[in-house]
Amino acid sequence: MTRTLADTIDVTGRQRPRRSVASVVGSTLLNLAALGGVVCIVLVILATCFNITLIMFKTGSMSPTIPTGSLALVREIPASEIRVGDVVTVDRPGQLPVTHRVTSVTDGGTGAPGTQHLITMQGDANLSEDPEPYRVDTVRIVLASVPGLAAVVIWFSNPWVLGGLTLACSVLVGWAFWPRSGRNDPPGGTSGRRSTAAKAPEAPNRRPARHAALRSTPVAVVLGTGLALGAAAAPAHAQPRVDVVSGEVVVLTSVGDPAAMQNLGPGRSTPWQVGIHTKPAATPGSIDVSMVGSGSSALGLVMEVDACSVRWTASGCDGTATHLFDEMPVPVDGVERAVLSMRSSEAWWVRFDVRMPAATPAADASVALTVVADGIGDDVSVSASPMTTLPRTGANVELAIWAAAGAVILGLVAAWVGALRQRSRLAKAGR
Repeated sequence: MTRTLADTIDVTGRQRPRRSVASVVGSTLLNLAALGGVVCIVLVILATCFNITLIMFKTGSMSPTIPTGSLALVREIPASEIRVGDVVTVDRPGQLPVTHRVTSVTDGGTGAPGTQHLITMQGDANLSEDPEPYRVDTVRIVLASVPGLAAVVIWFSNPWVLGGLTLACSVLVGWAFWPRSGRNDPPGGTSGRRSTAAKAPEAPNRRPARHAALRSTPVAVVLGTGLALGAAAAPAHAQPRVDVVSGEVVVLTSVGDPAAMQNLGPGRSTPWQVGIHTKPAATPGSIDVSMVGSGSSALGLVMEVDACSVRWTASGCDGTATHLFDEMPVPVDGVERAVLSMRSSEAWWVRFDVRMPAATPAADASVALTVVADGIGDDVSVSASPMTTLPRTGANVELAIWAAAGAVILGLVAAWVGALRQRSRLAKAGR
């Protein structure tokens, strides 16, 4: 349809400026970025207030219902709400979580009545149930899943990707707030003397730019907040690493965060725990557990050592706890030191809470800590990742958070400076 002159005239009689291709593309990208910020904010609120999080499927045991590479939305529920047929995620000490369909639910028989349940599960693609039942207090039930999204989330959760997107979005924010010369220039140019009649339209012509900036303000706020929270909530970097070392009789399970251990700083601490148990057919006897430290004393690392009858959680020990060592320097002399002695029928999780004192200067050095279990004719050892202040490979999530906030602020400051310059230019032209 042919556009007429009347199509470009608004109700006040002024001619509406045509939007350029750059303006349309920029506005679209800014709105898409703000939408991404809203999604990040919503996900953080869901995780904090409603225990709703995302999980990714690396195997096809739930195919075809949930194929490999799917992204699922899960919510934590108490064991009393589990029903046969639910697809739930169960955490397993020393192993990765498992997500299968519930085939039976019975009372666990331990703890407060109704708090623990014993469940059996089976993957939709598996021919048989899981080897053993699971005793659970809580599980995460799958609410919905989308195939193929896991790879996308992994890519976006990289802090370098978040940082790059944030810098690009900060440019969009600055563009949105930057005054448009076509809207603010007085009629007749920016230089020379103007008549009184020429000055009349100047005030109305400045309103659209001001109103556009006001409309962009919530977009910028949502964008900055969402990207900062999204960087903070990047899921792929918070999971501990689990290593299992199995001997003829004794099994050691190491749980720790290598990235945190390789990025220690003054006042920072990182826990490392080792589970010790024997195989079911082990001959009765005793096991001596010891530790060996080596490396440089320049870091001045100290640690406390405790043991728990079950795997340590973020809230502490949910079983029987025993304190082994008060705060002591991490040994670096290579001498073997006794930690505890246990029966082959027992299982213990020894936690080393390693900390760098605030007064310790950063040093390019490292410390290695090893746990050795000796007994019943077996000798097994496992080591933590080297503890050091050397910069770790990979990105820092905290840096991504500050980059997100800083980049958006820079965009707003640049736009503000541009507005001041535009206002000064208009004021000189109006003299």
